[in-house]
Amino acid sequence: MSPRAARALEASPAIRLGPILYPCDFSSASPVSLGLAVPLARAYGAEIVALHVIPTKLPASGGFRSLANPALLRPHLRRDAARALDGALQPARAAGVVTKTALREGNPADEILQAAAALSAGLIVTGTHSRGAVDRAVLGSVAETVVRKATCPVLAVPPSFLAVTGWPRTVLWATDFSPDARVALRYALFIAGKAGADLVVMHVLEGEHRHRAAEAGRAEERILGAVAREGGAGRGAKAVVAAGSAAGEILALSRARAVDLIVLGASGMGALQRLLFGSTVMAVVRHSACPVLVVRR
Repeated sequence: MSPRAARALEASPAIRLGPILYPCDFSSASPVSLGLAVPLARAYGAEIVALHVIPTKLPASGGFRSLANPALLRPHLRRDAARALDGALQPARAAGVVTKTALREGNPADEILQAAAALSAGLIVTGTHSRGAVDRAVLGSVAETVVRKATCPVLAVPPSFLAVTGWPRTVLWATDFSPDARVALRYALFIAGKAGADLVVMHVLEGEHRHRAAEAGRAEERILGAVAREGGAGRGAKAVVAAGSAAGEILALSRARAVDLIVLGASGMGALQRLLFGSTVMAVVRHSACPVLVVRR
């Protein structure tokens, strides 16, 4: 990317990654998410706000306890949670990142979304799984709700992902040519430029278009044209046009190219496209081995 293009991207009001909201449930997945929030905060000069939500109801399988507020069952829960949250942020403070903590009570997904709105968060970094079978189902539903409803970008981090020094090294932007996808491209270019990462850009032909060779050529032209319009002509982006299931092809390419960050727009243009691409986004988030950044306009 040329210095002029890089300055233009950094000056863009649409590219704002702070403050970073980091929902923490103290599971084994939480440090994995923090491990990505910290380098992002350092790279973009953002603060991290760690949020723990004390659920007002436990899962139904919790028996009689599901009928009561856990904070009432354990009077010291808020104090213990505050201490644990402060301790969880030690790696961020050691890295020189400004941190804050917040405690809320209620429905975890709702409270995360409300906290993000109150903070005007530039990014939510959340894990996609938790500890046991029950916890995993609860956090999974929380993460999906946050990805679907957040008005700011959400970085969904799988629990097994380990970031290497210099993360990300390869960024994949997949597009359906929707307005959200165009905004997602700006984030992909911005992050790849900051990290010096390779950029792979792709479109998946589905339905009746998948067998038309001419469609593939036009799609590649549209992809590279979109990159050029956002100032990324000098990034050396590698364009890929695939045919098949959008989610399946995105995941397959991410594995083949050792991608360590996928960037997607949250929705398509019309109601049907929103439904179809929304299901693609959630399928990628559920099954990706690397983090997925979901962006809205």
